[in-house]
Amino acid sequence: MNGLYGLSALKHLDLSFNMYGFLEETLGNLSELEYLDFESNIITGLLPSSLMKMTNLVHLNVQGNRLEGQFPSTLTDLSSLRLLDLSLNFLSGGIPDLDIFVELEHLILHDNDFRGSIPRFLPLNLKTLSLGRNLFEGTIPTEIGLLSNLESIAVMSNKLSSGFPTEFGQLSSLKLLLIGDNELTGQLPSELGQLSMLEELFAINLYLTGTIPTELGNLTNLKRIALWSNKLEGSIPSQFGTLTNMIRLEVSKNRLTGTIPTELGNLKQIEIMKFANNMLQGSIPDSVCSLVELDSFIDMEIDCTVSCSCCDKCYHDGRVVYT
Repeated sequence: MNGLYGLSALKHLDLSFNMYGFLEETLGNLSELEYLDFESNIITGLLPSSLMKMTNLVHLNVQGNRLEGQFPSTLTDLSSLRLLDLSLNFLSGGIPDLDIFVELEHLILHDNDFRGSIPRFLPLNLKTLSLGRNLFEGTIPTEIGLLSNLESIAVMSNKLSSGFPTEFGQLSSLKLLLIGDNELTGQLPSELGQLSMLEELFAINLYLTGTIPTELGNLTNLKRIALWSNKLEGSIPSQFGTLTNMIRLEVSKNRLTGTIPTELGNLKQIEIMKFANNMLQGSIPDSVCSLVELDSFIDMEIDCTVSCSCCDKCYHDGRVVYT
């Protein structure tokens, strides 16, 4: 990299998939840089403190390296950043409040060892919040509900606890909500039915109780809903039959009762339906069995306690029984 340090007017530097070693402090001499990308290298050590000189930087991506240390405090001087991607490294420690990044739209920190609480104060322009597979704990800040531009929330595989924030229902631009593999309790808030843009709801391996809100039937853009491995009770909402863009419906490993709604036969785009390991009874309606004939259809998982004329297998005590 030594040959770059005389290029003080350089604005765009992309060395992704290209190098190994560590980043030198002299990198900060490229003070006019607006775009800096070191994705998928073998860079070790710390981010240089000289990055604070790059006050014009808009894009900083160091995803997929071997960087260590805590969240670099010098980054808070980069108030022009719109994308900050530190994911897939070995960074640790807590995260400060980040509302100083007034222009930031994409905050991507997944697959590190960050811990402590999720910051309460985040950039108001944020569109992407990716914090999955870290060690965050405590509650999910209700202030996230103020981020009206958010399109994607991914906080899966942490140690987050307490309830599912009802304030998420205010996120009118949200398309992706990945919140599984945490220690959340309580009920799925009915306010989620206000997320008219939502395409994917992934809330697996939690401790959710109560019933599945019928208001989720309002989410006509929904393509995947995954609620397996919770403690949900009651019936599968017949309102799911209005979700005609649905590709995957997964509600297995709960405590659901009742029968499979005939309205699910309206899901003509469906590929996978998972109902097994519940307490469902009755029979699979003909309208639902007709979906098996679709070219897009892949699989349906159902308990042996449910009669099914179109199934070649069922589940008994968690094991597959071929019929």
